[in-house]
Amino acid sequence: MRNRAILLLPSLALACGGEPPPDAGDEYQPSTLATYLQALPQQDRLSVGIPTADDTPGALTHAGDAVLAAEGVRFARAVNQPVRHLVIALRDIVSFPPTRFDATRREFLWGPWNNPREAGKMALVVRQNDPGSDFEYSYALVRATASDLSDAVPVISGGSTPDADDPSLGVGVALWDLEANHDFVLAHDRSESHASDGRGRFVTLFGHRAVSGGEALFNVAVFRNFVPEQTLGQAAAPAPLDVDYFYGRLLGAAGMRVDFVDSEVLADLCDDSAETCFEHDVVADSDERFDYSAFFVNRGLGRAEARLSEGDLDASVHLVECWSPTLDRTSFQIETDGAMVETMENGGCAAPADQSPSELGLPDLGDIDPAMLRAMTCAAEQGLIGCE
Repeated sequence: MRNRAILLLPSLALACGGEPPPDAGDEYQPSTLATYLQALPQQDRLSVGIPTADDTPGALTHAGDAVLAAEGVRFARAVNQPVRHLVIALRDIVSFPPTRFDATRREFLWGPWNNPREAGKMALVVRQNDPGSDFEYSYALVRATASDLSDAVPVISGGSTPDADDPSLGVGVALWDLEANHDFVLAHDRSESHASDGRGRFVTLFGHRAVSGGEALFNVAVFRNFVPEQTLGQAAAPAPLDVDYFYGRLLGAAGMRVDFVDSEVLADLCDDSAETCFEHDVVADSDERFDYSAFFVNRGLGRAEARLSEGDLDASVHLVECWSPTLDRTSFQIETDGAMVETMENGGCAAPADQSPSELGLPDLGDIDPAMLRAMTCAAEQGLIGCE
């Protein structure tokens, strides 16, 4: 992936400019449409592969007692929920035939249609980019008040280069801009009947590379002030999410699969001692810095390492935990400033969990090019226009 790939996103704001012709556009072959649709992201490709009840019914019938494994599951839900919404929003639209095809602009258009829930129009554009662009295709889901889309506001934007043989091996970037959607609702929809439209932004970048004996799939996700959409009658919205994730999976020989995650987050997880971390009744006060890395082998057995510092803690805390295929703890250690506080062994760490993520050569956030991460952070904090 090129370091400047994320900078393609601002150009997508122009994808729907201009009044569409009144006719159905140019003729096209079904195979042409199918090729364009491969540019849209797939849920499985963008999701964290850690087992969750949401993604794999029955996977957590026995939830296990591994605390850090549960944190991995919680992280997976935080990423997978917006991924699911983003993908479903696009797939629901392209389940209908496109409104028109413009062969000169190499562009399919769905809509504009009246928004069934809220004010204004909505439309989707999927375009083949010019040769030499960072990505072969770009797409934008927009909201507008005018049928000619002259005031179109992108709320989902992205670009991708699909792999012709295996869609899971493509590369791309996507932005879900709930802040732009929120501003559109405030400006054009004063009704009280619609659901909470969510806040903040979510940016994800994905790619892959071949490794010895298989494939490695990588994803970077940046959340800033992110609160997902809420339906009427749903419980109160969660606190805004502000976090960076690096996650992916290694697909090896004989069906071996290793899902991994590395993240940095500020959250209220402890009181004044290591023993209070991750308790359910912690006092709401200062946020601790939580650096977390974990891996799950075939969506089960695994290991996690975490470091907690700042906030209410007088000393930094280092935690190491291993678990069984059923997510039951088999080993646990807590250190504070290098001194062992607590250890527990119930079978120990089975291979390959007897090695740390770094010893196994699993990548982490430190491997991401800083310029790329800064560009993603800018898009998540300021949106398309702010990062031109």
